[in-house]
Amino acid sequence: MLCRTKTKSLALALVCVVVLVCAARAQTTVTLLTGETRTIDIQSISAEGEVQLDGDGATIKLADIRSIEKPAEPPPHADIASFDVLLAGGGKASATSIQLSDEAVRIVTGCGELKGTIDLLRSIQFSSDKSNTEYTTACEKPPENNDLIFVRIDNKVQSLRGFVLSINDQSLTYEWAGEEHSVARDSLFGVVFVALGGSVANDEGCTVRLADASLIVGVLVSLDGELAVKLPDNSTAKIPWQFVARVEVHSPRLAFVSDLEPAAVEQQPIVTLPQPHQRDKSVSGGPLKLGGVTYDKGLGVHSHSRLDFDIQSEYQLFVATIGIDAATNGKGDCFFVVLGDGTEVLRKRMRGSDAPKRISLDVVGVDQLTLLVEPGEALDLADHGNWCDAVLIRKE
Repeated sequence: MLCRTKTKSLALALVCVVVLVCAARAQTTVTLLTGETRTIDIQSISAEGEVQLDGDGATIKLADIRSIEKPAEPPPHADIASFDVLLAGGGKASATSIQLSDEAVRIVTGCGELKGTIDLLRSIQFSSDKSNTEYTTACEKPPENNDLIFVRIDNKVQSLRGFVLSINDQSLTYEWAGEEHSVARDSLFGVVFVALGGSVANDEGCTVRLADASLIVGVLVSLDGELAVKLPDNSTAKIPWQFVARVEVHSPRLAFVSDLEPAAVEQQPIVTLPQPHQRDKSVSGGPLKLGGVTYDKGLGVHSHSRLDFDIQSEYQLFVATIGIDAATNGKGDCFFVVLGDGTEVLRKRMRGSDAPKRISLDVVGVDQLTLLVEPGEALDLADHGNWCDAVLIRKE
């Protein structure tokens, strides 16, 4: 039987398909842990996590950054049809070609080449039809003993078991029961590889989005013309900076309140029907929206609402943007109240016509954080309160 070993010494290289221009870098928008944004030029990032800024030589710590976003050059071959290759740790390559031989893999994307070992592969979906239930289930829970090869036979998708040996533009070869078999490439629906472990903890790594929508997930090592990212198998991706559109830093200091479980919940409307609080959605189930801005994270509530969170003195700041959800069309009137161990530290009246309010509160030594939304005038009609981008920031 074929035996795979994890090769940690091989490096993953993302090779630029155009000449890298090392002149002035495009200006970037840096979002700090607090949600504050700064528009600056980034010159480099050291292996020690110091981010060198353009101009006066100032630096900021990578650990204080939530995201880096910048204009990215479009991929030079964006018109070529692509397919999805899922990588270890949650990465994804939007591939135009893939070659696998002797456990070494070469993935061509619109932004360059990705080279590594077969251990970096989680799945490949060659077909644009994403409706096969068995394939989707296998991707969610990868096989433990054999690769699964999905093939179209008589207009139906069927699965084969074995160890994938090679893939090229013409065929896929696999081993089963000591024999080699081949499948024509144009009949392949997809492949799900044996689960070999290897992942990046969400609070230790970063996610890099490229201009062709590829994602590289790993630990940010440095930036010096190329962005170096250490991957789950200890190989390193070197990504040309001009193709990088966004870097999301998974800071161990940051906790989204919507990811925490409340210790206690109290919801008591006056004249409306009860509406439970929503995580990462408005209380009506739509996107969290204040003014013209839509937020991915936060809590949507209806007054009267009380949410208690046990935070055990672990945090330094509570930061959020508060207001009445834009779906009320300017209606609603309520009070946003924050308590620290029962002591009121904020009370802010917000009407549906008011601009959103950014708050930043000291929670050092606080064991229980309470978020209250209480009705103002007009009872509780249209009191769709949003705690948008609500985060707790740990002490340094």
